[in-house]
Amino acid sequence: MEPQSSIPPHPYGVEPAGSAFARNLSIAVSRRGLGHLATVDDATVLHVLGYTDGAALCALAIASGALRCFASSEDLWRAVALRRAGDDGAITYCGGSWKQSVVGAPRANVAKHLFSDALYHSHRLVHAAPLASSGLGSCARRRAADLSVDAFVKDFERAGVPVVIEGGAADAAARDVWDRDVLQDRLGARVFHVGGYAFGLAEFLKYAENNADDTPLYLFDKRFAEAAPELAAAYEPPKYFDDDLFGLLDGRRPDWRWLIVGGTRSGSAWHKDPNGTSAWNATLRGRKRWLFFPPRTTPPGVRPSADGLDLVAPMSIAEWTRAFYAEAKAHPHFVEAHSGPGDVVFVPRGWWHCVVNQDAFTVAVTHNFCSPRGLSTTLGLLRRSPHLVSGLVRDERVDECDDLDEVAKRAVVGAALHDRLVAALLRRRPDALAATEADLARPTTMWGRLIAEPGLVVAGVAPKRARVDDGGVSGGFSFGFR
Repeated sequence: MEPQSSIPPHPYGVEPAGSAFARNLSIAVSRRGLGHLATVDDATVLHVLGYTDGAALCALAIASGALRCFASSEDLWRAVALRRAGDDGAITYCGGSWKQSVVGAPRANVAKHLFSDALYHSHRLVHAAPLASSGLGSCARRRAADLSVDAFVKDFERAGVPVVIEGGAADAAARDVWDRDVLQDRLGARVFHVGGYAFGLAEFLKYAENNADDTPLYLFDKRFAEAAPELAAAYEPPKYFDDDLFGLLDGRRPDWRWLIVGGTRSGSAWHKDPNGTSAWNATLRGRKRWLFFPPRTTPPGVRPSADGLDLVAPMSIAEWTRAFYAEAKAHPHFVEAHSGPGDVVFVPRGWWHCVVNQDAFTVAVTHNFCSPRGLSTTLGLLRRSPHLVSGLVRDERVDECDDLDEVAKRAVVGAALHDRLVAALLRRRPDALAATEADLARPTTMWGRLIAEPGLVVAGVAPKRARVDDGGVSGGFSFGFR
């Protein structure tokens, strides 16, 4: 836990409940201004206020000092601002505060000695000390100049091992189009998708640099090439990832590339990449911290659902870090990495990963891809669990089938993707399809091998190790920013 002295005072004078006990003060007395709301716990008060609008919050804020603290919660005002954005499509952010962005009034430090863990929690997470630096981390690192494509495939892709390729995107990172001032001047008026909302880039950059959200909004735009084609033209996939079989589908492939822009504390919570794909991520500005666990080792604090469609985890990366980072770091399978401008991180299919931005301005591009080495995983997923497919626009005829539930509709979409991919492979890459079909036909257990090839036992020959099934690649998890 961070020393209390390392956290600046709450803007409305809120303190954690423990401070009341340490100073022999009364929590109940500090809550008298809540009126009848004082009979319920603080988390419930915040939950109820979440249903109010900006006018109601302003009215509550002048009723008492205690109510002002609750009605001034940044989480409540963020919700108000985003609901308004849903109505008119415009988000503005100013003064480093959602409340000020909505009502135009700066925050005022007027209340003292309100003791509330529920209110203080977000403030603590925002100002918590960052993760202690671990140098470059335990992840493998290779210089692009020294790493051939064949060596990458052998040592990392086939082996299913993450790696940081230093300088793998050096040419792209050298272009000034990724600089903050250039983006603001040239593209500031362009609209991008941020957490499900439309955000002008200039407004978002202002927000990313100065906000008090414990879970900051994150520009994670799969349609960026439409909003800013010059950015899509400003980089090329590194040579290690040229052979992407989903590219055979042309415009009917699942979502596959994203522009990523964010500030400190923003990032991607724990997830696996969808559709059995691997990924590469090129950091172009700023620094990122990467946390990994292999497919069959679920990160502490994360609970995937049995059907692979969802997971339960702490709401923010900061919360997970506070509660579980020490446990994760002590685990023998835990892998950690750092990336900076020009570095490319390879994420093998099925690997759990979490990414945290370390600077106020970070930019990256990322692609999901299916190489010949990963084709058996993707086709196997589409055959076993087509309902787990994600990132596809559904045919309207599927949504109009009232007799199908949601899982069945997803399965129809997944089966159609499988058929399109197989047809494209038959036409243009029959060699890759034949090798994959042979791989999928092999038994995946030792017992299966013994039954399929009894001569191995008769001859006294030890069977080779069976193909490791990528059952850990559920494919149902996504980034949560679409």
